[in-house]
Formats: sequence, structure tokens, C-alpha cells
Amino acid sequence: MKIYEQLFAAIVLETPMKLGLFGMGMVAFAFVWVWGFNAVTRKQSGWSTIAVQFPMTEVHMVGESYKHRSGDVGNCNYERGFHVHLAQEGLCVYPFFARRIPCLIPWSSIRTVSVSNWGMVVVVDYETPFRIYLPAAALDWVRSYVPPERFKEAVSFFEAAGEALKSIKRPRWLWRRGK
Repeated sequence: MKIYEQLFAAIVLETPMKLGLFGMGMVAFAFVWVWGFNAVTRKQSGWSTIAVQFPMTEVHMVGESYKHRSGDVGNCNYERGFHVHLAQEGLCVYPFFARRIPCLIPWSSIRTVSVSNWGMVVVVDYETPFRIYLPAAALDWVRSYVPPERFKEAVSFFEAAGEALKSIKRPRWLWRRGK
């Protein structure tokens, strides 16, 4: 066999097989990476214990569905990490890191609902912080199931800081010395 025939066989015949193996290896790596990331996130947030306490049961999905909602679970903040469906029984929460382990938060387990102009924060009665941010469009639906004493008007951070600055006296070291 001549040298150019050997070179042709090495480049043309072996390269597609090497590229195919490389491609399959990259797909396998991506799969393991996503699976590992989701497993670590589930463990870190404590989602498994939440799903045990609030298991998904038979629900009647009659409300709206809100995708890419933000929320806090434990010490973890997830931007656009939840899909929330409103049902007669409560809030059906599907996290991006545990799509096969959703939970149903009954309306009776909602501790407070803070309402503002942009939306609301639903705080779940759970041992660690568990909050879901919903748009203002869901307010009427939530009001029909959550008792009124659990609602509170949210104040923006800037309003609260402004009121706090108005109410405090000037520290002594900031006083101007008289001449």
C-alpha cells in the first residue's frame, strides 16, 4: 500500500469514527454534568424533605400556570427556577432541578402573602425559609383561598430605609461645633 493510500485511510476512514466517539463522549459528559448538578442542588436546598412533607397528590388544575418563577428554598435562591400551577388544593411547585419531584403546598400551609405593586411573595409554613414569588395576576386567585389575616402590604426597601433615616436622630459625632 502506498503512503498516500495509508494517509487517506487514516484521515477519511478513522476520523469519522473518532468524531463519532468524541461526540458520544460529549453527550455522556453533558448528561452526567446535568444529573450531578441537579442531585447536588436537591441536596443543598433540602427539596427532598419538602417533597416528603408536601407530597403531590391528585389535584384539580383550574388556575393559571406561571413558568420561570423565582423563589428561595433554605439558603438557596433560584432565579426563574420554578414552575407554579394554581389548583383548588394549593400551589403545585415544579423546581427546575427536580422536575420529577414536584410538591403540592396546601393553602392552609401558606404562612403569609406579601403584596406589592409588582406581585407577591408567598411564604410557606416550613422549618427553613421557603418563598415563591408570583405575579400580581395571581392575586385574585390566591385571595380566594388564603384567609385575609395572612395578607400584608409589602413595603419597598427604599421606603423602609427612608422612614428609618427620618426617625433616627443625628449621632453626636456628626453635630457641628459652634464657633
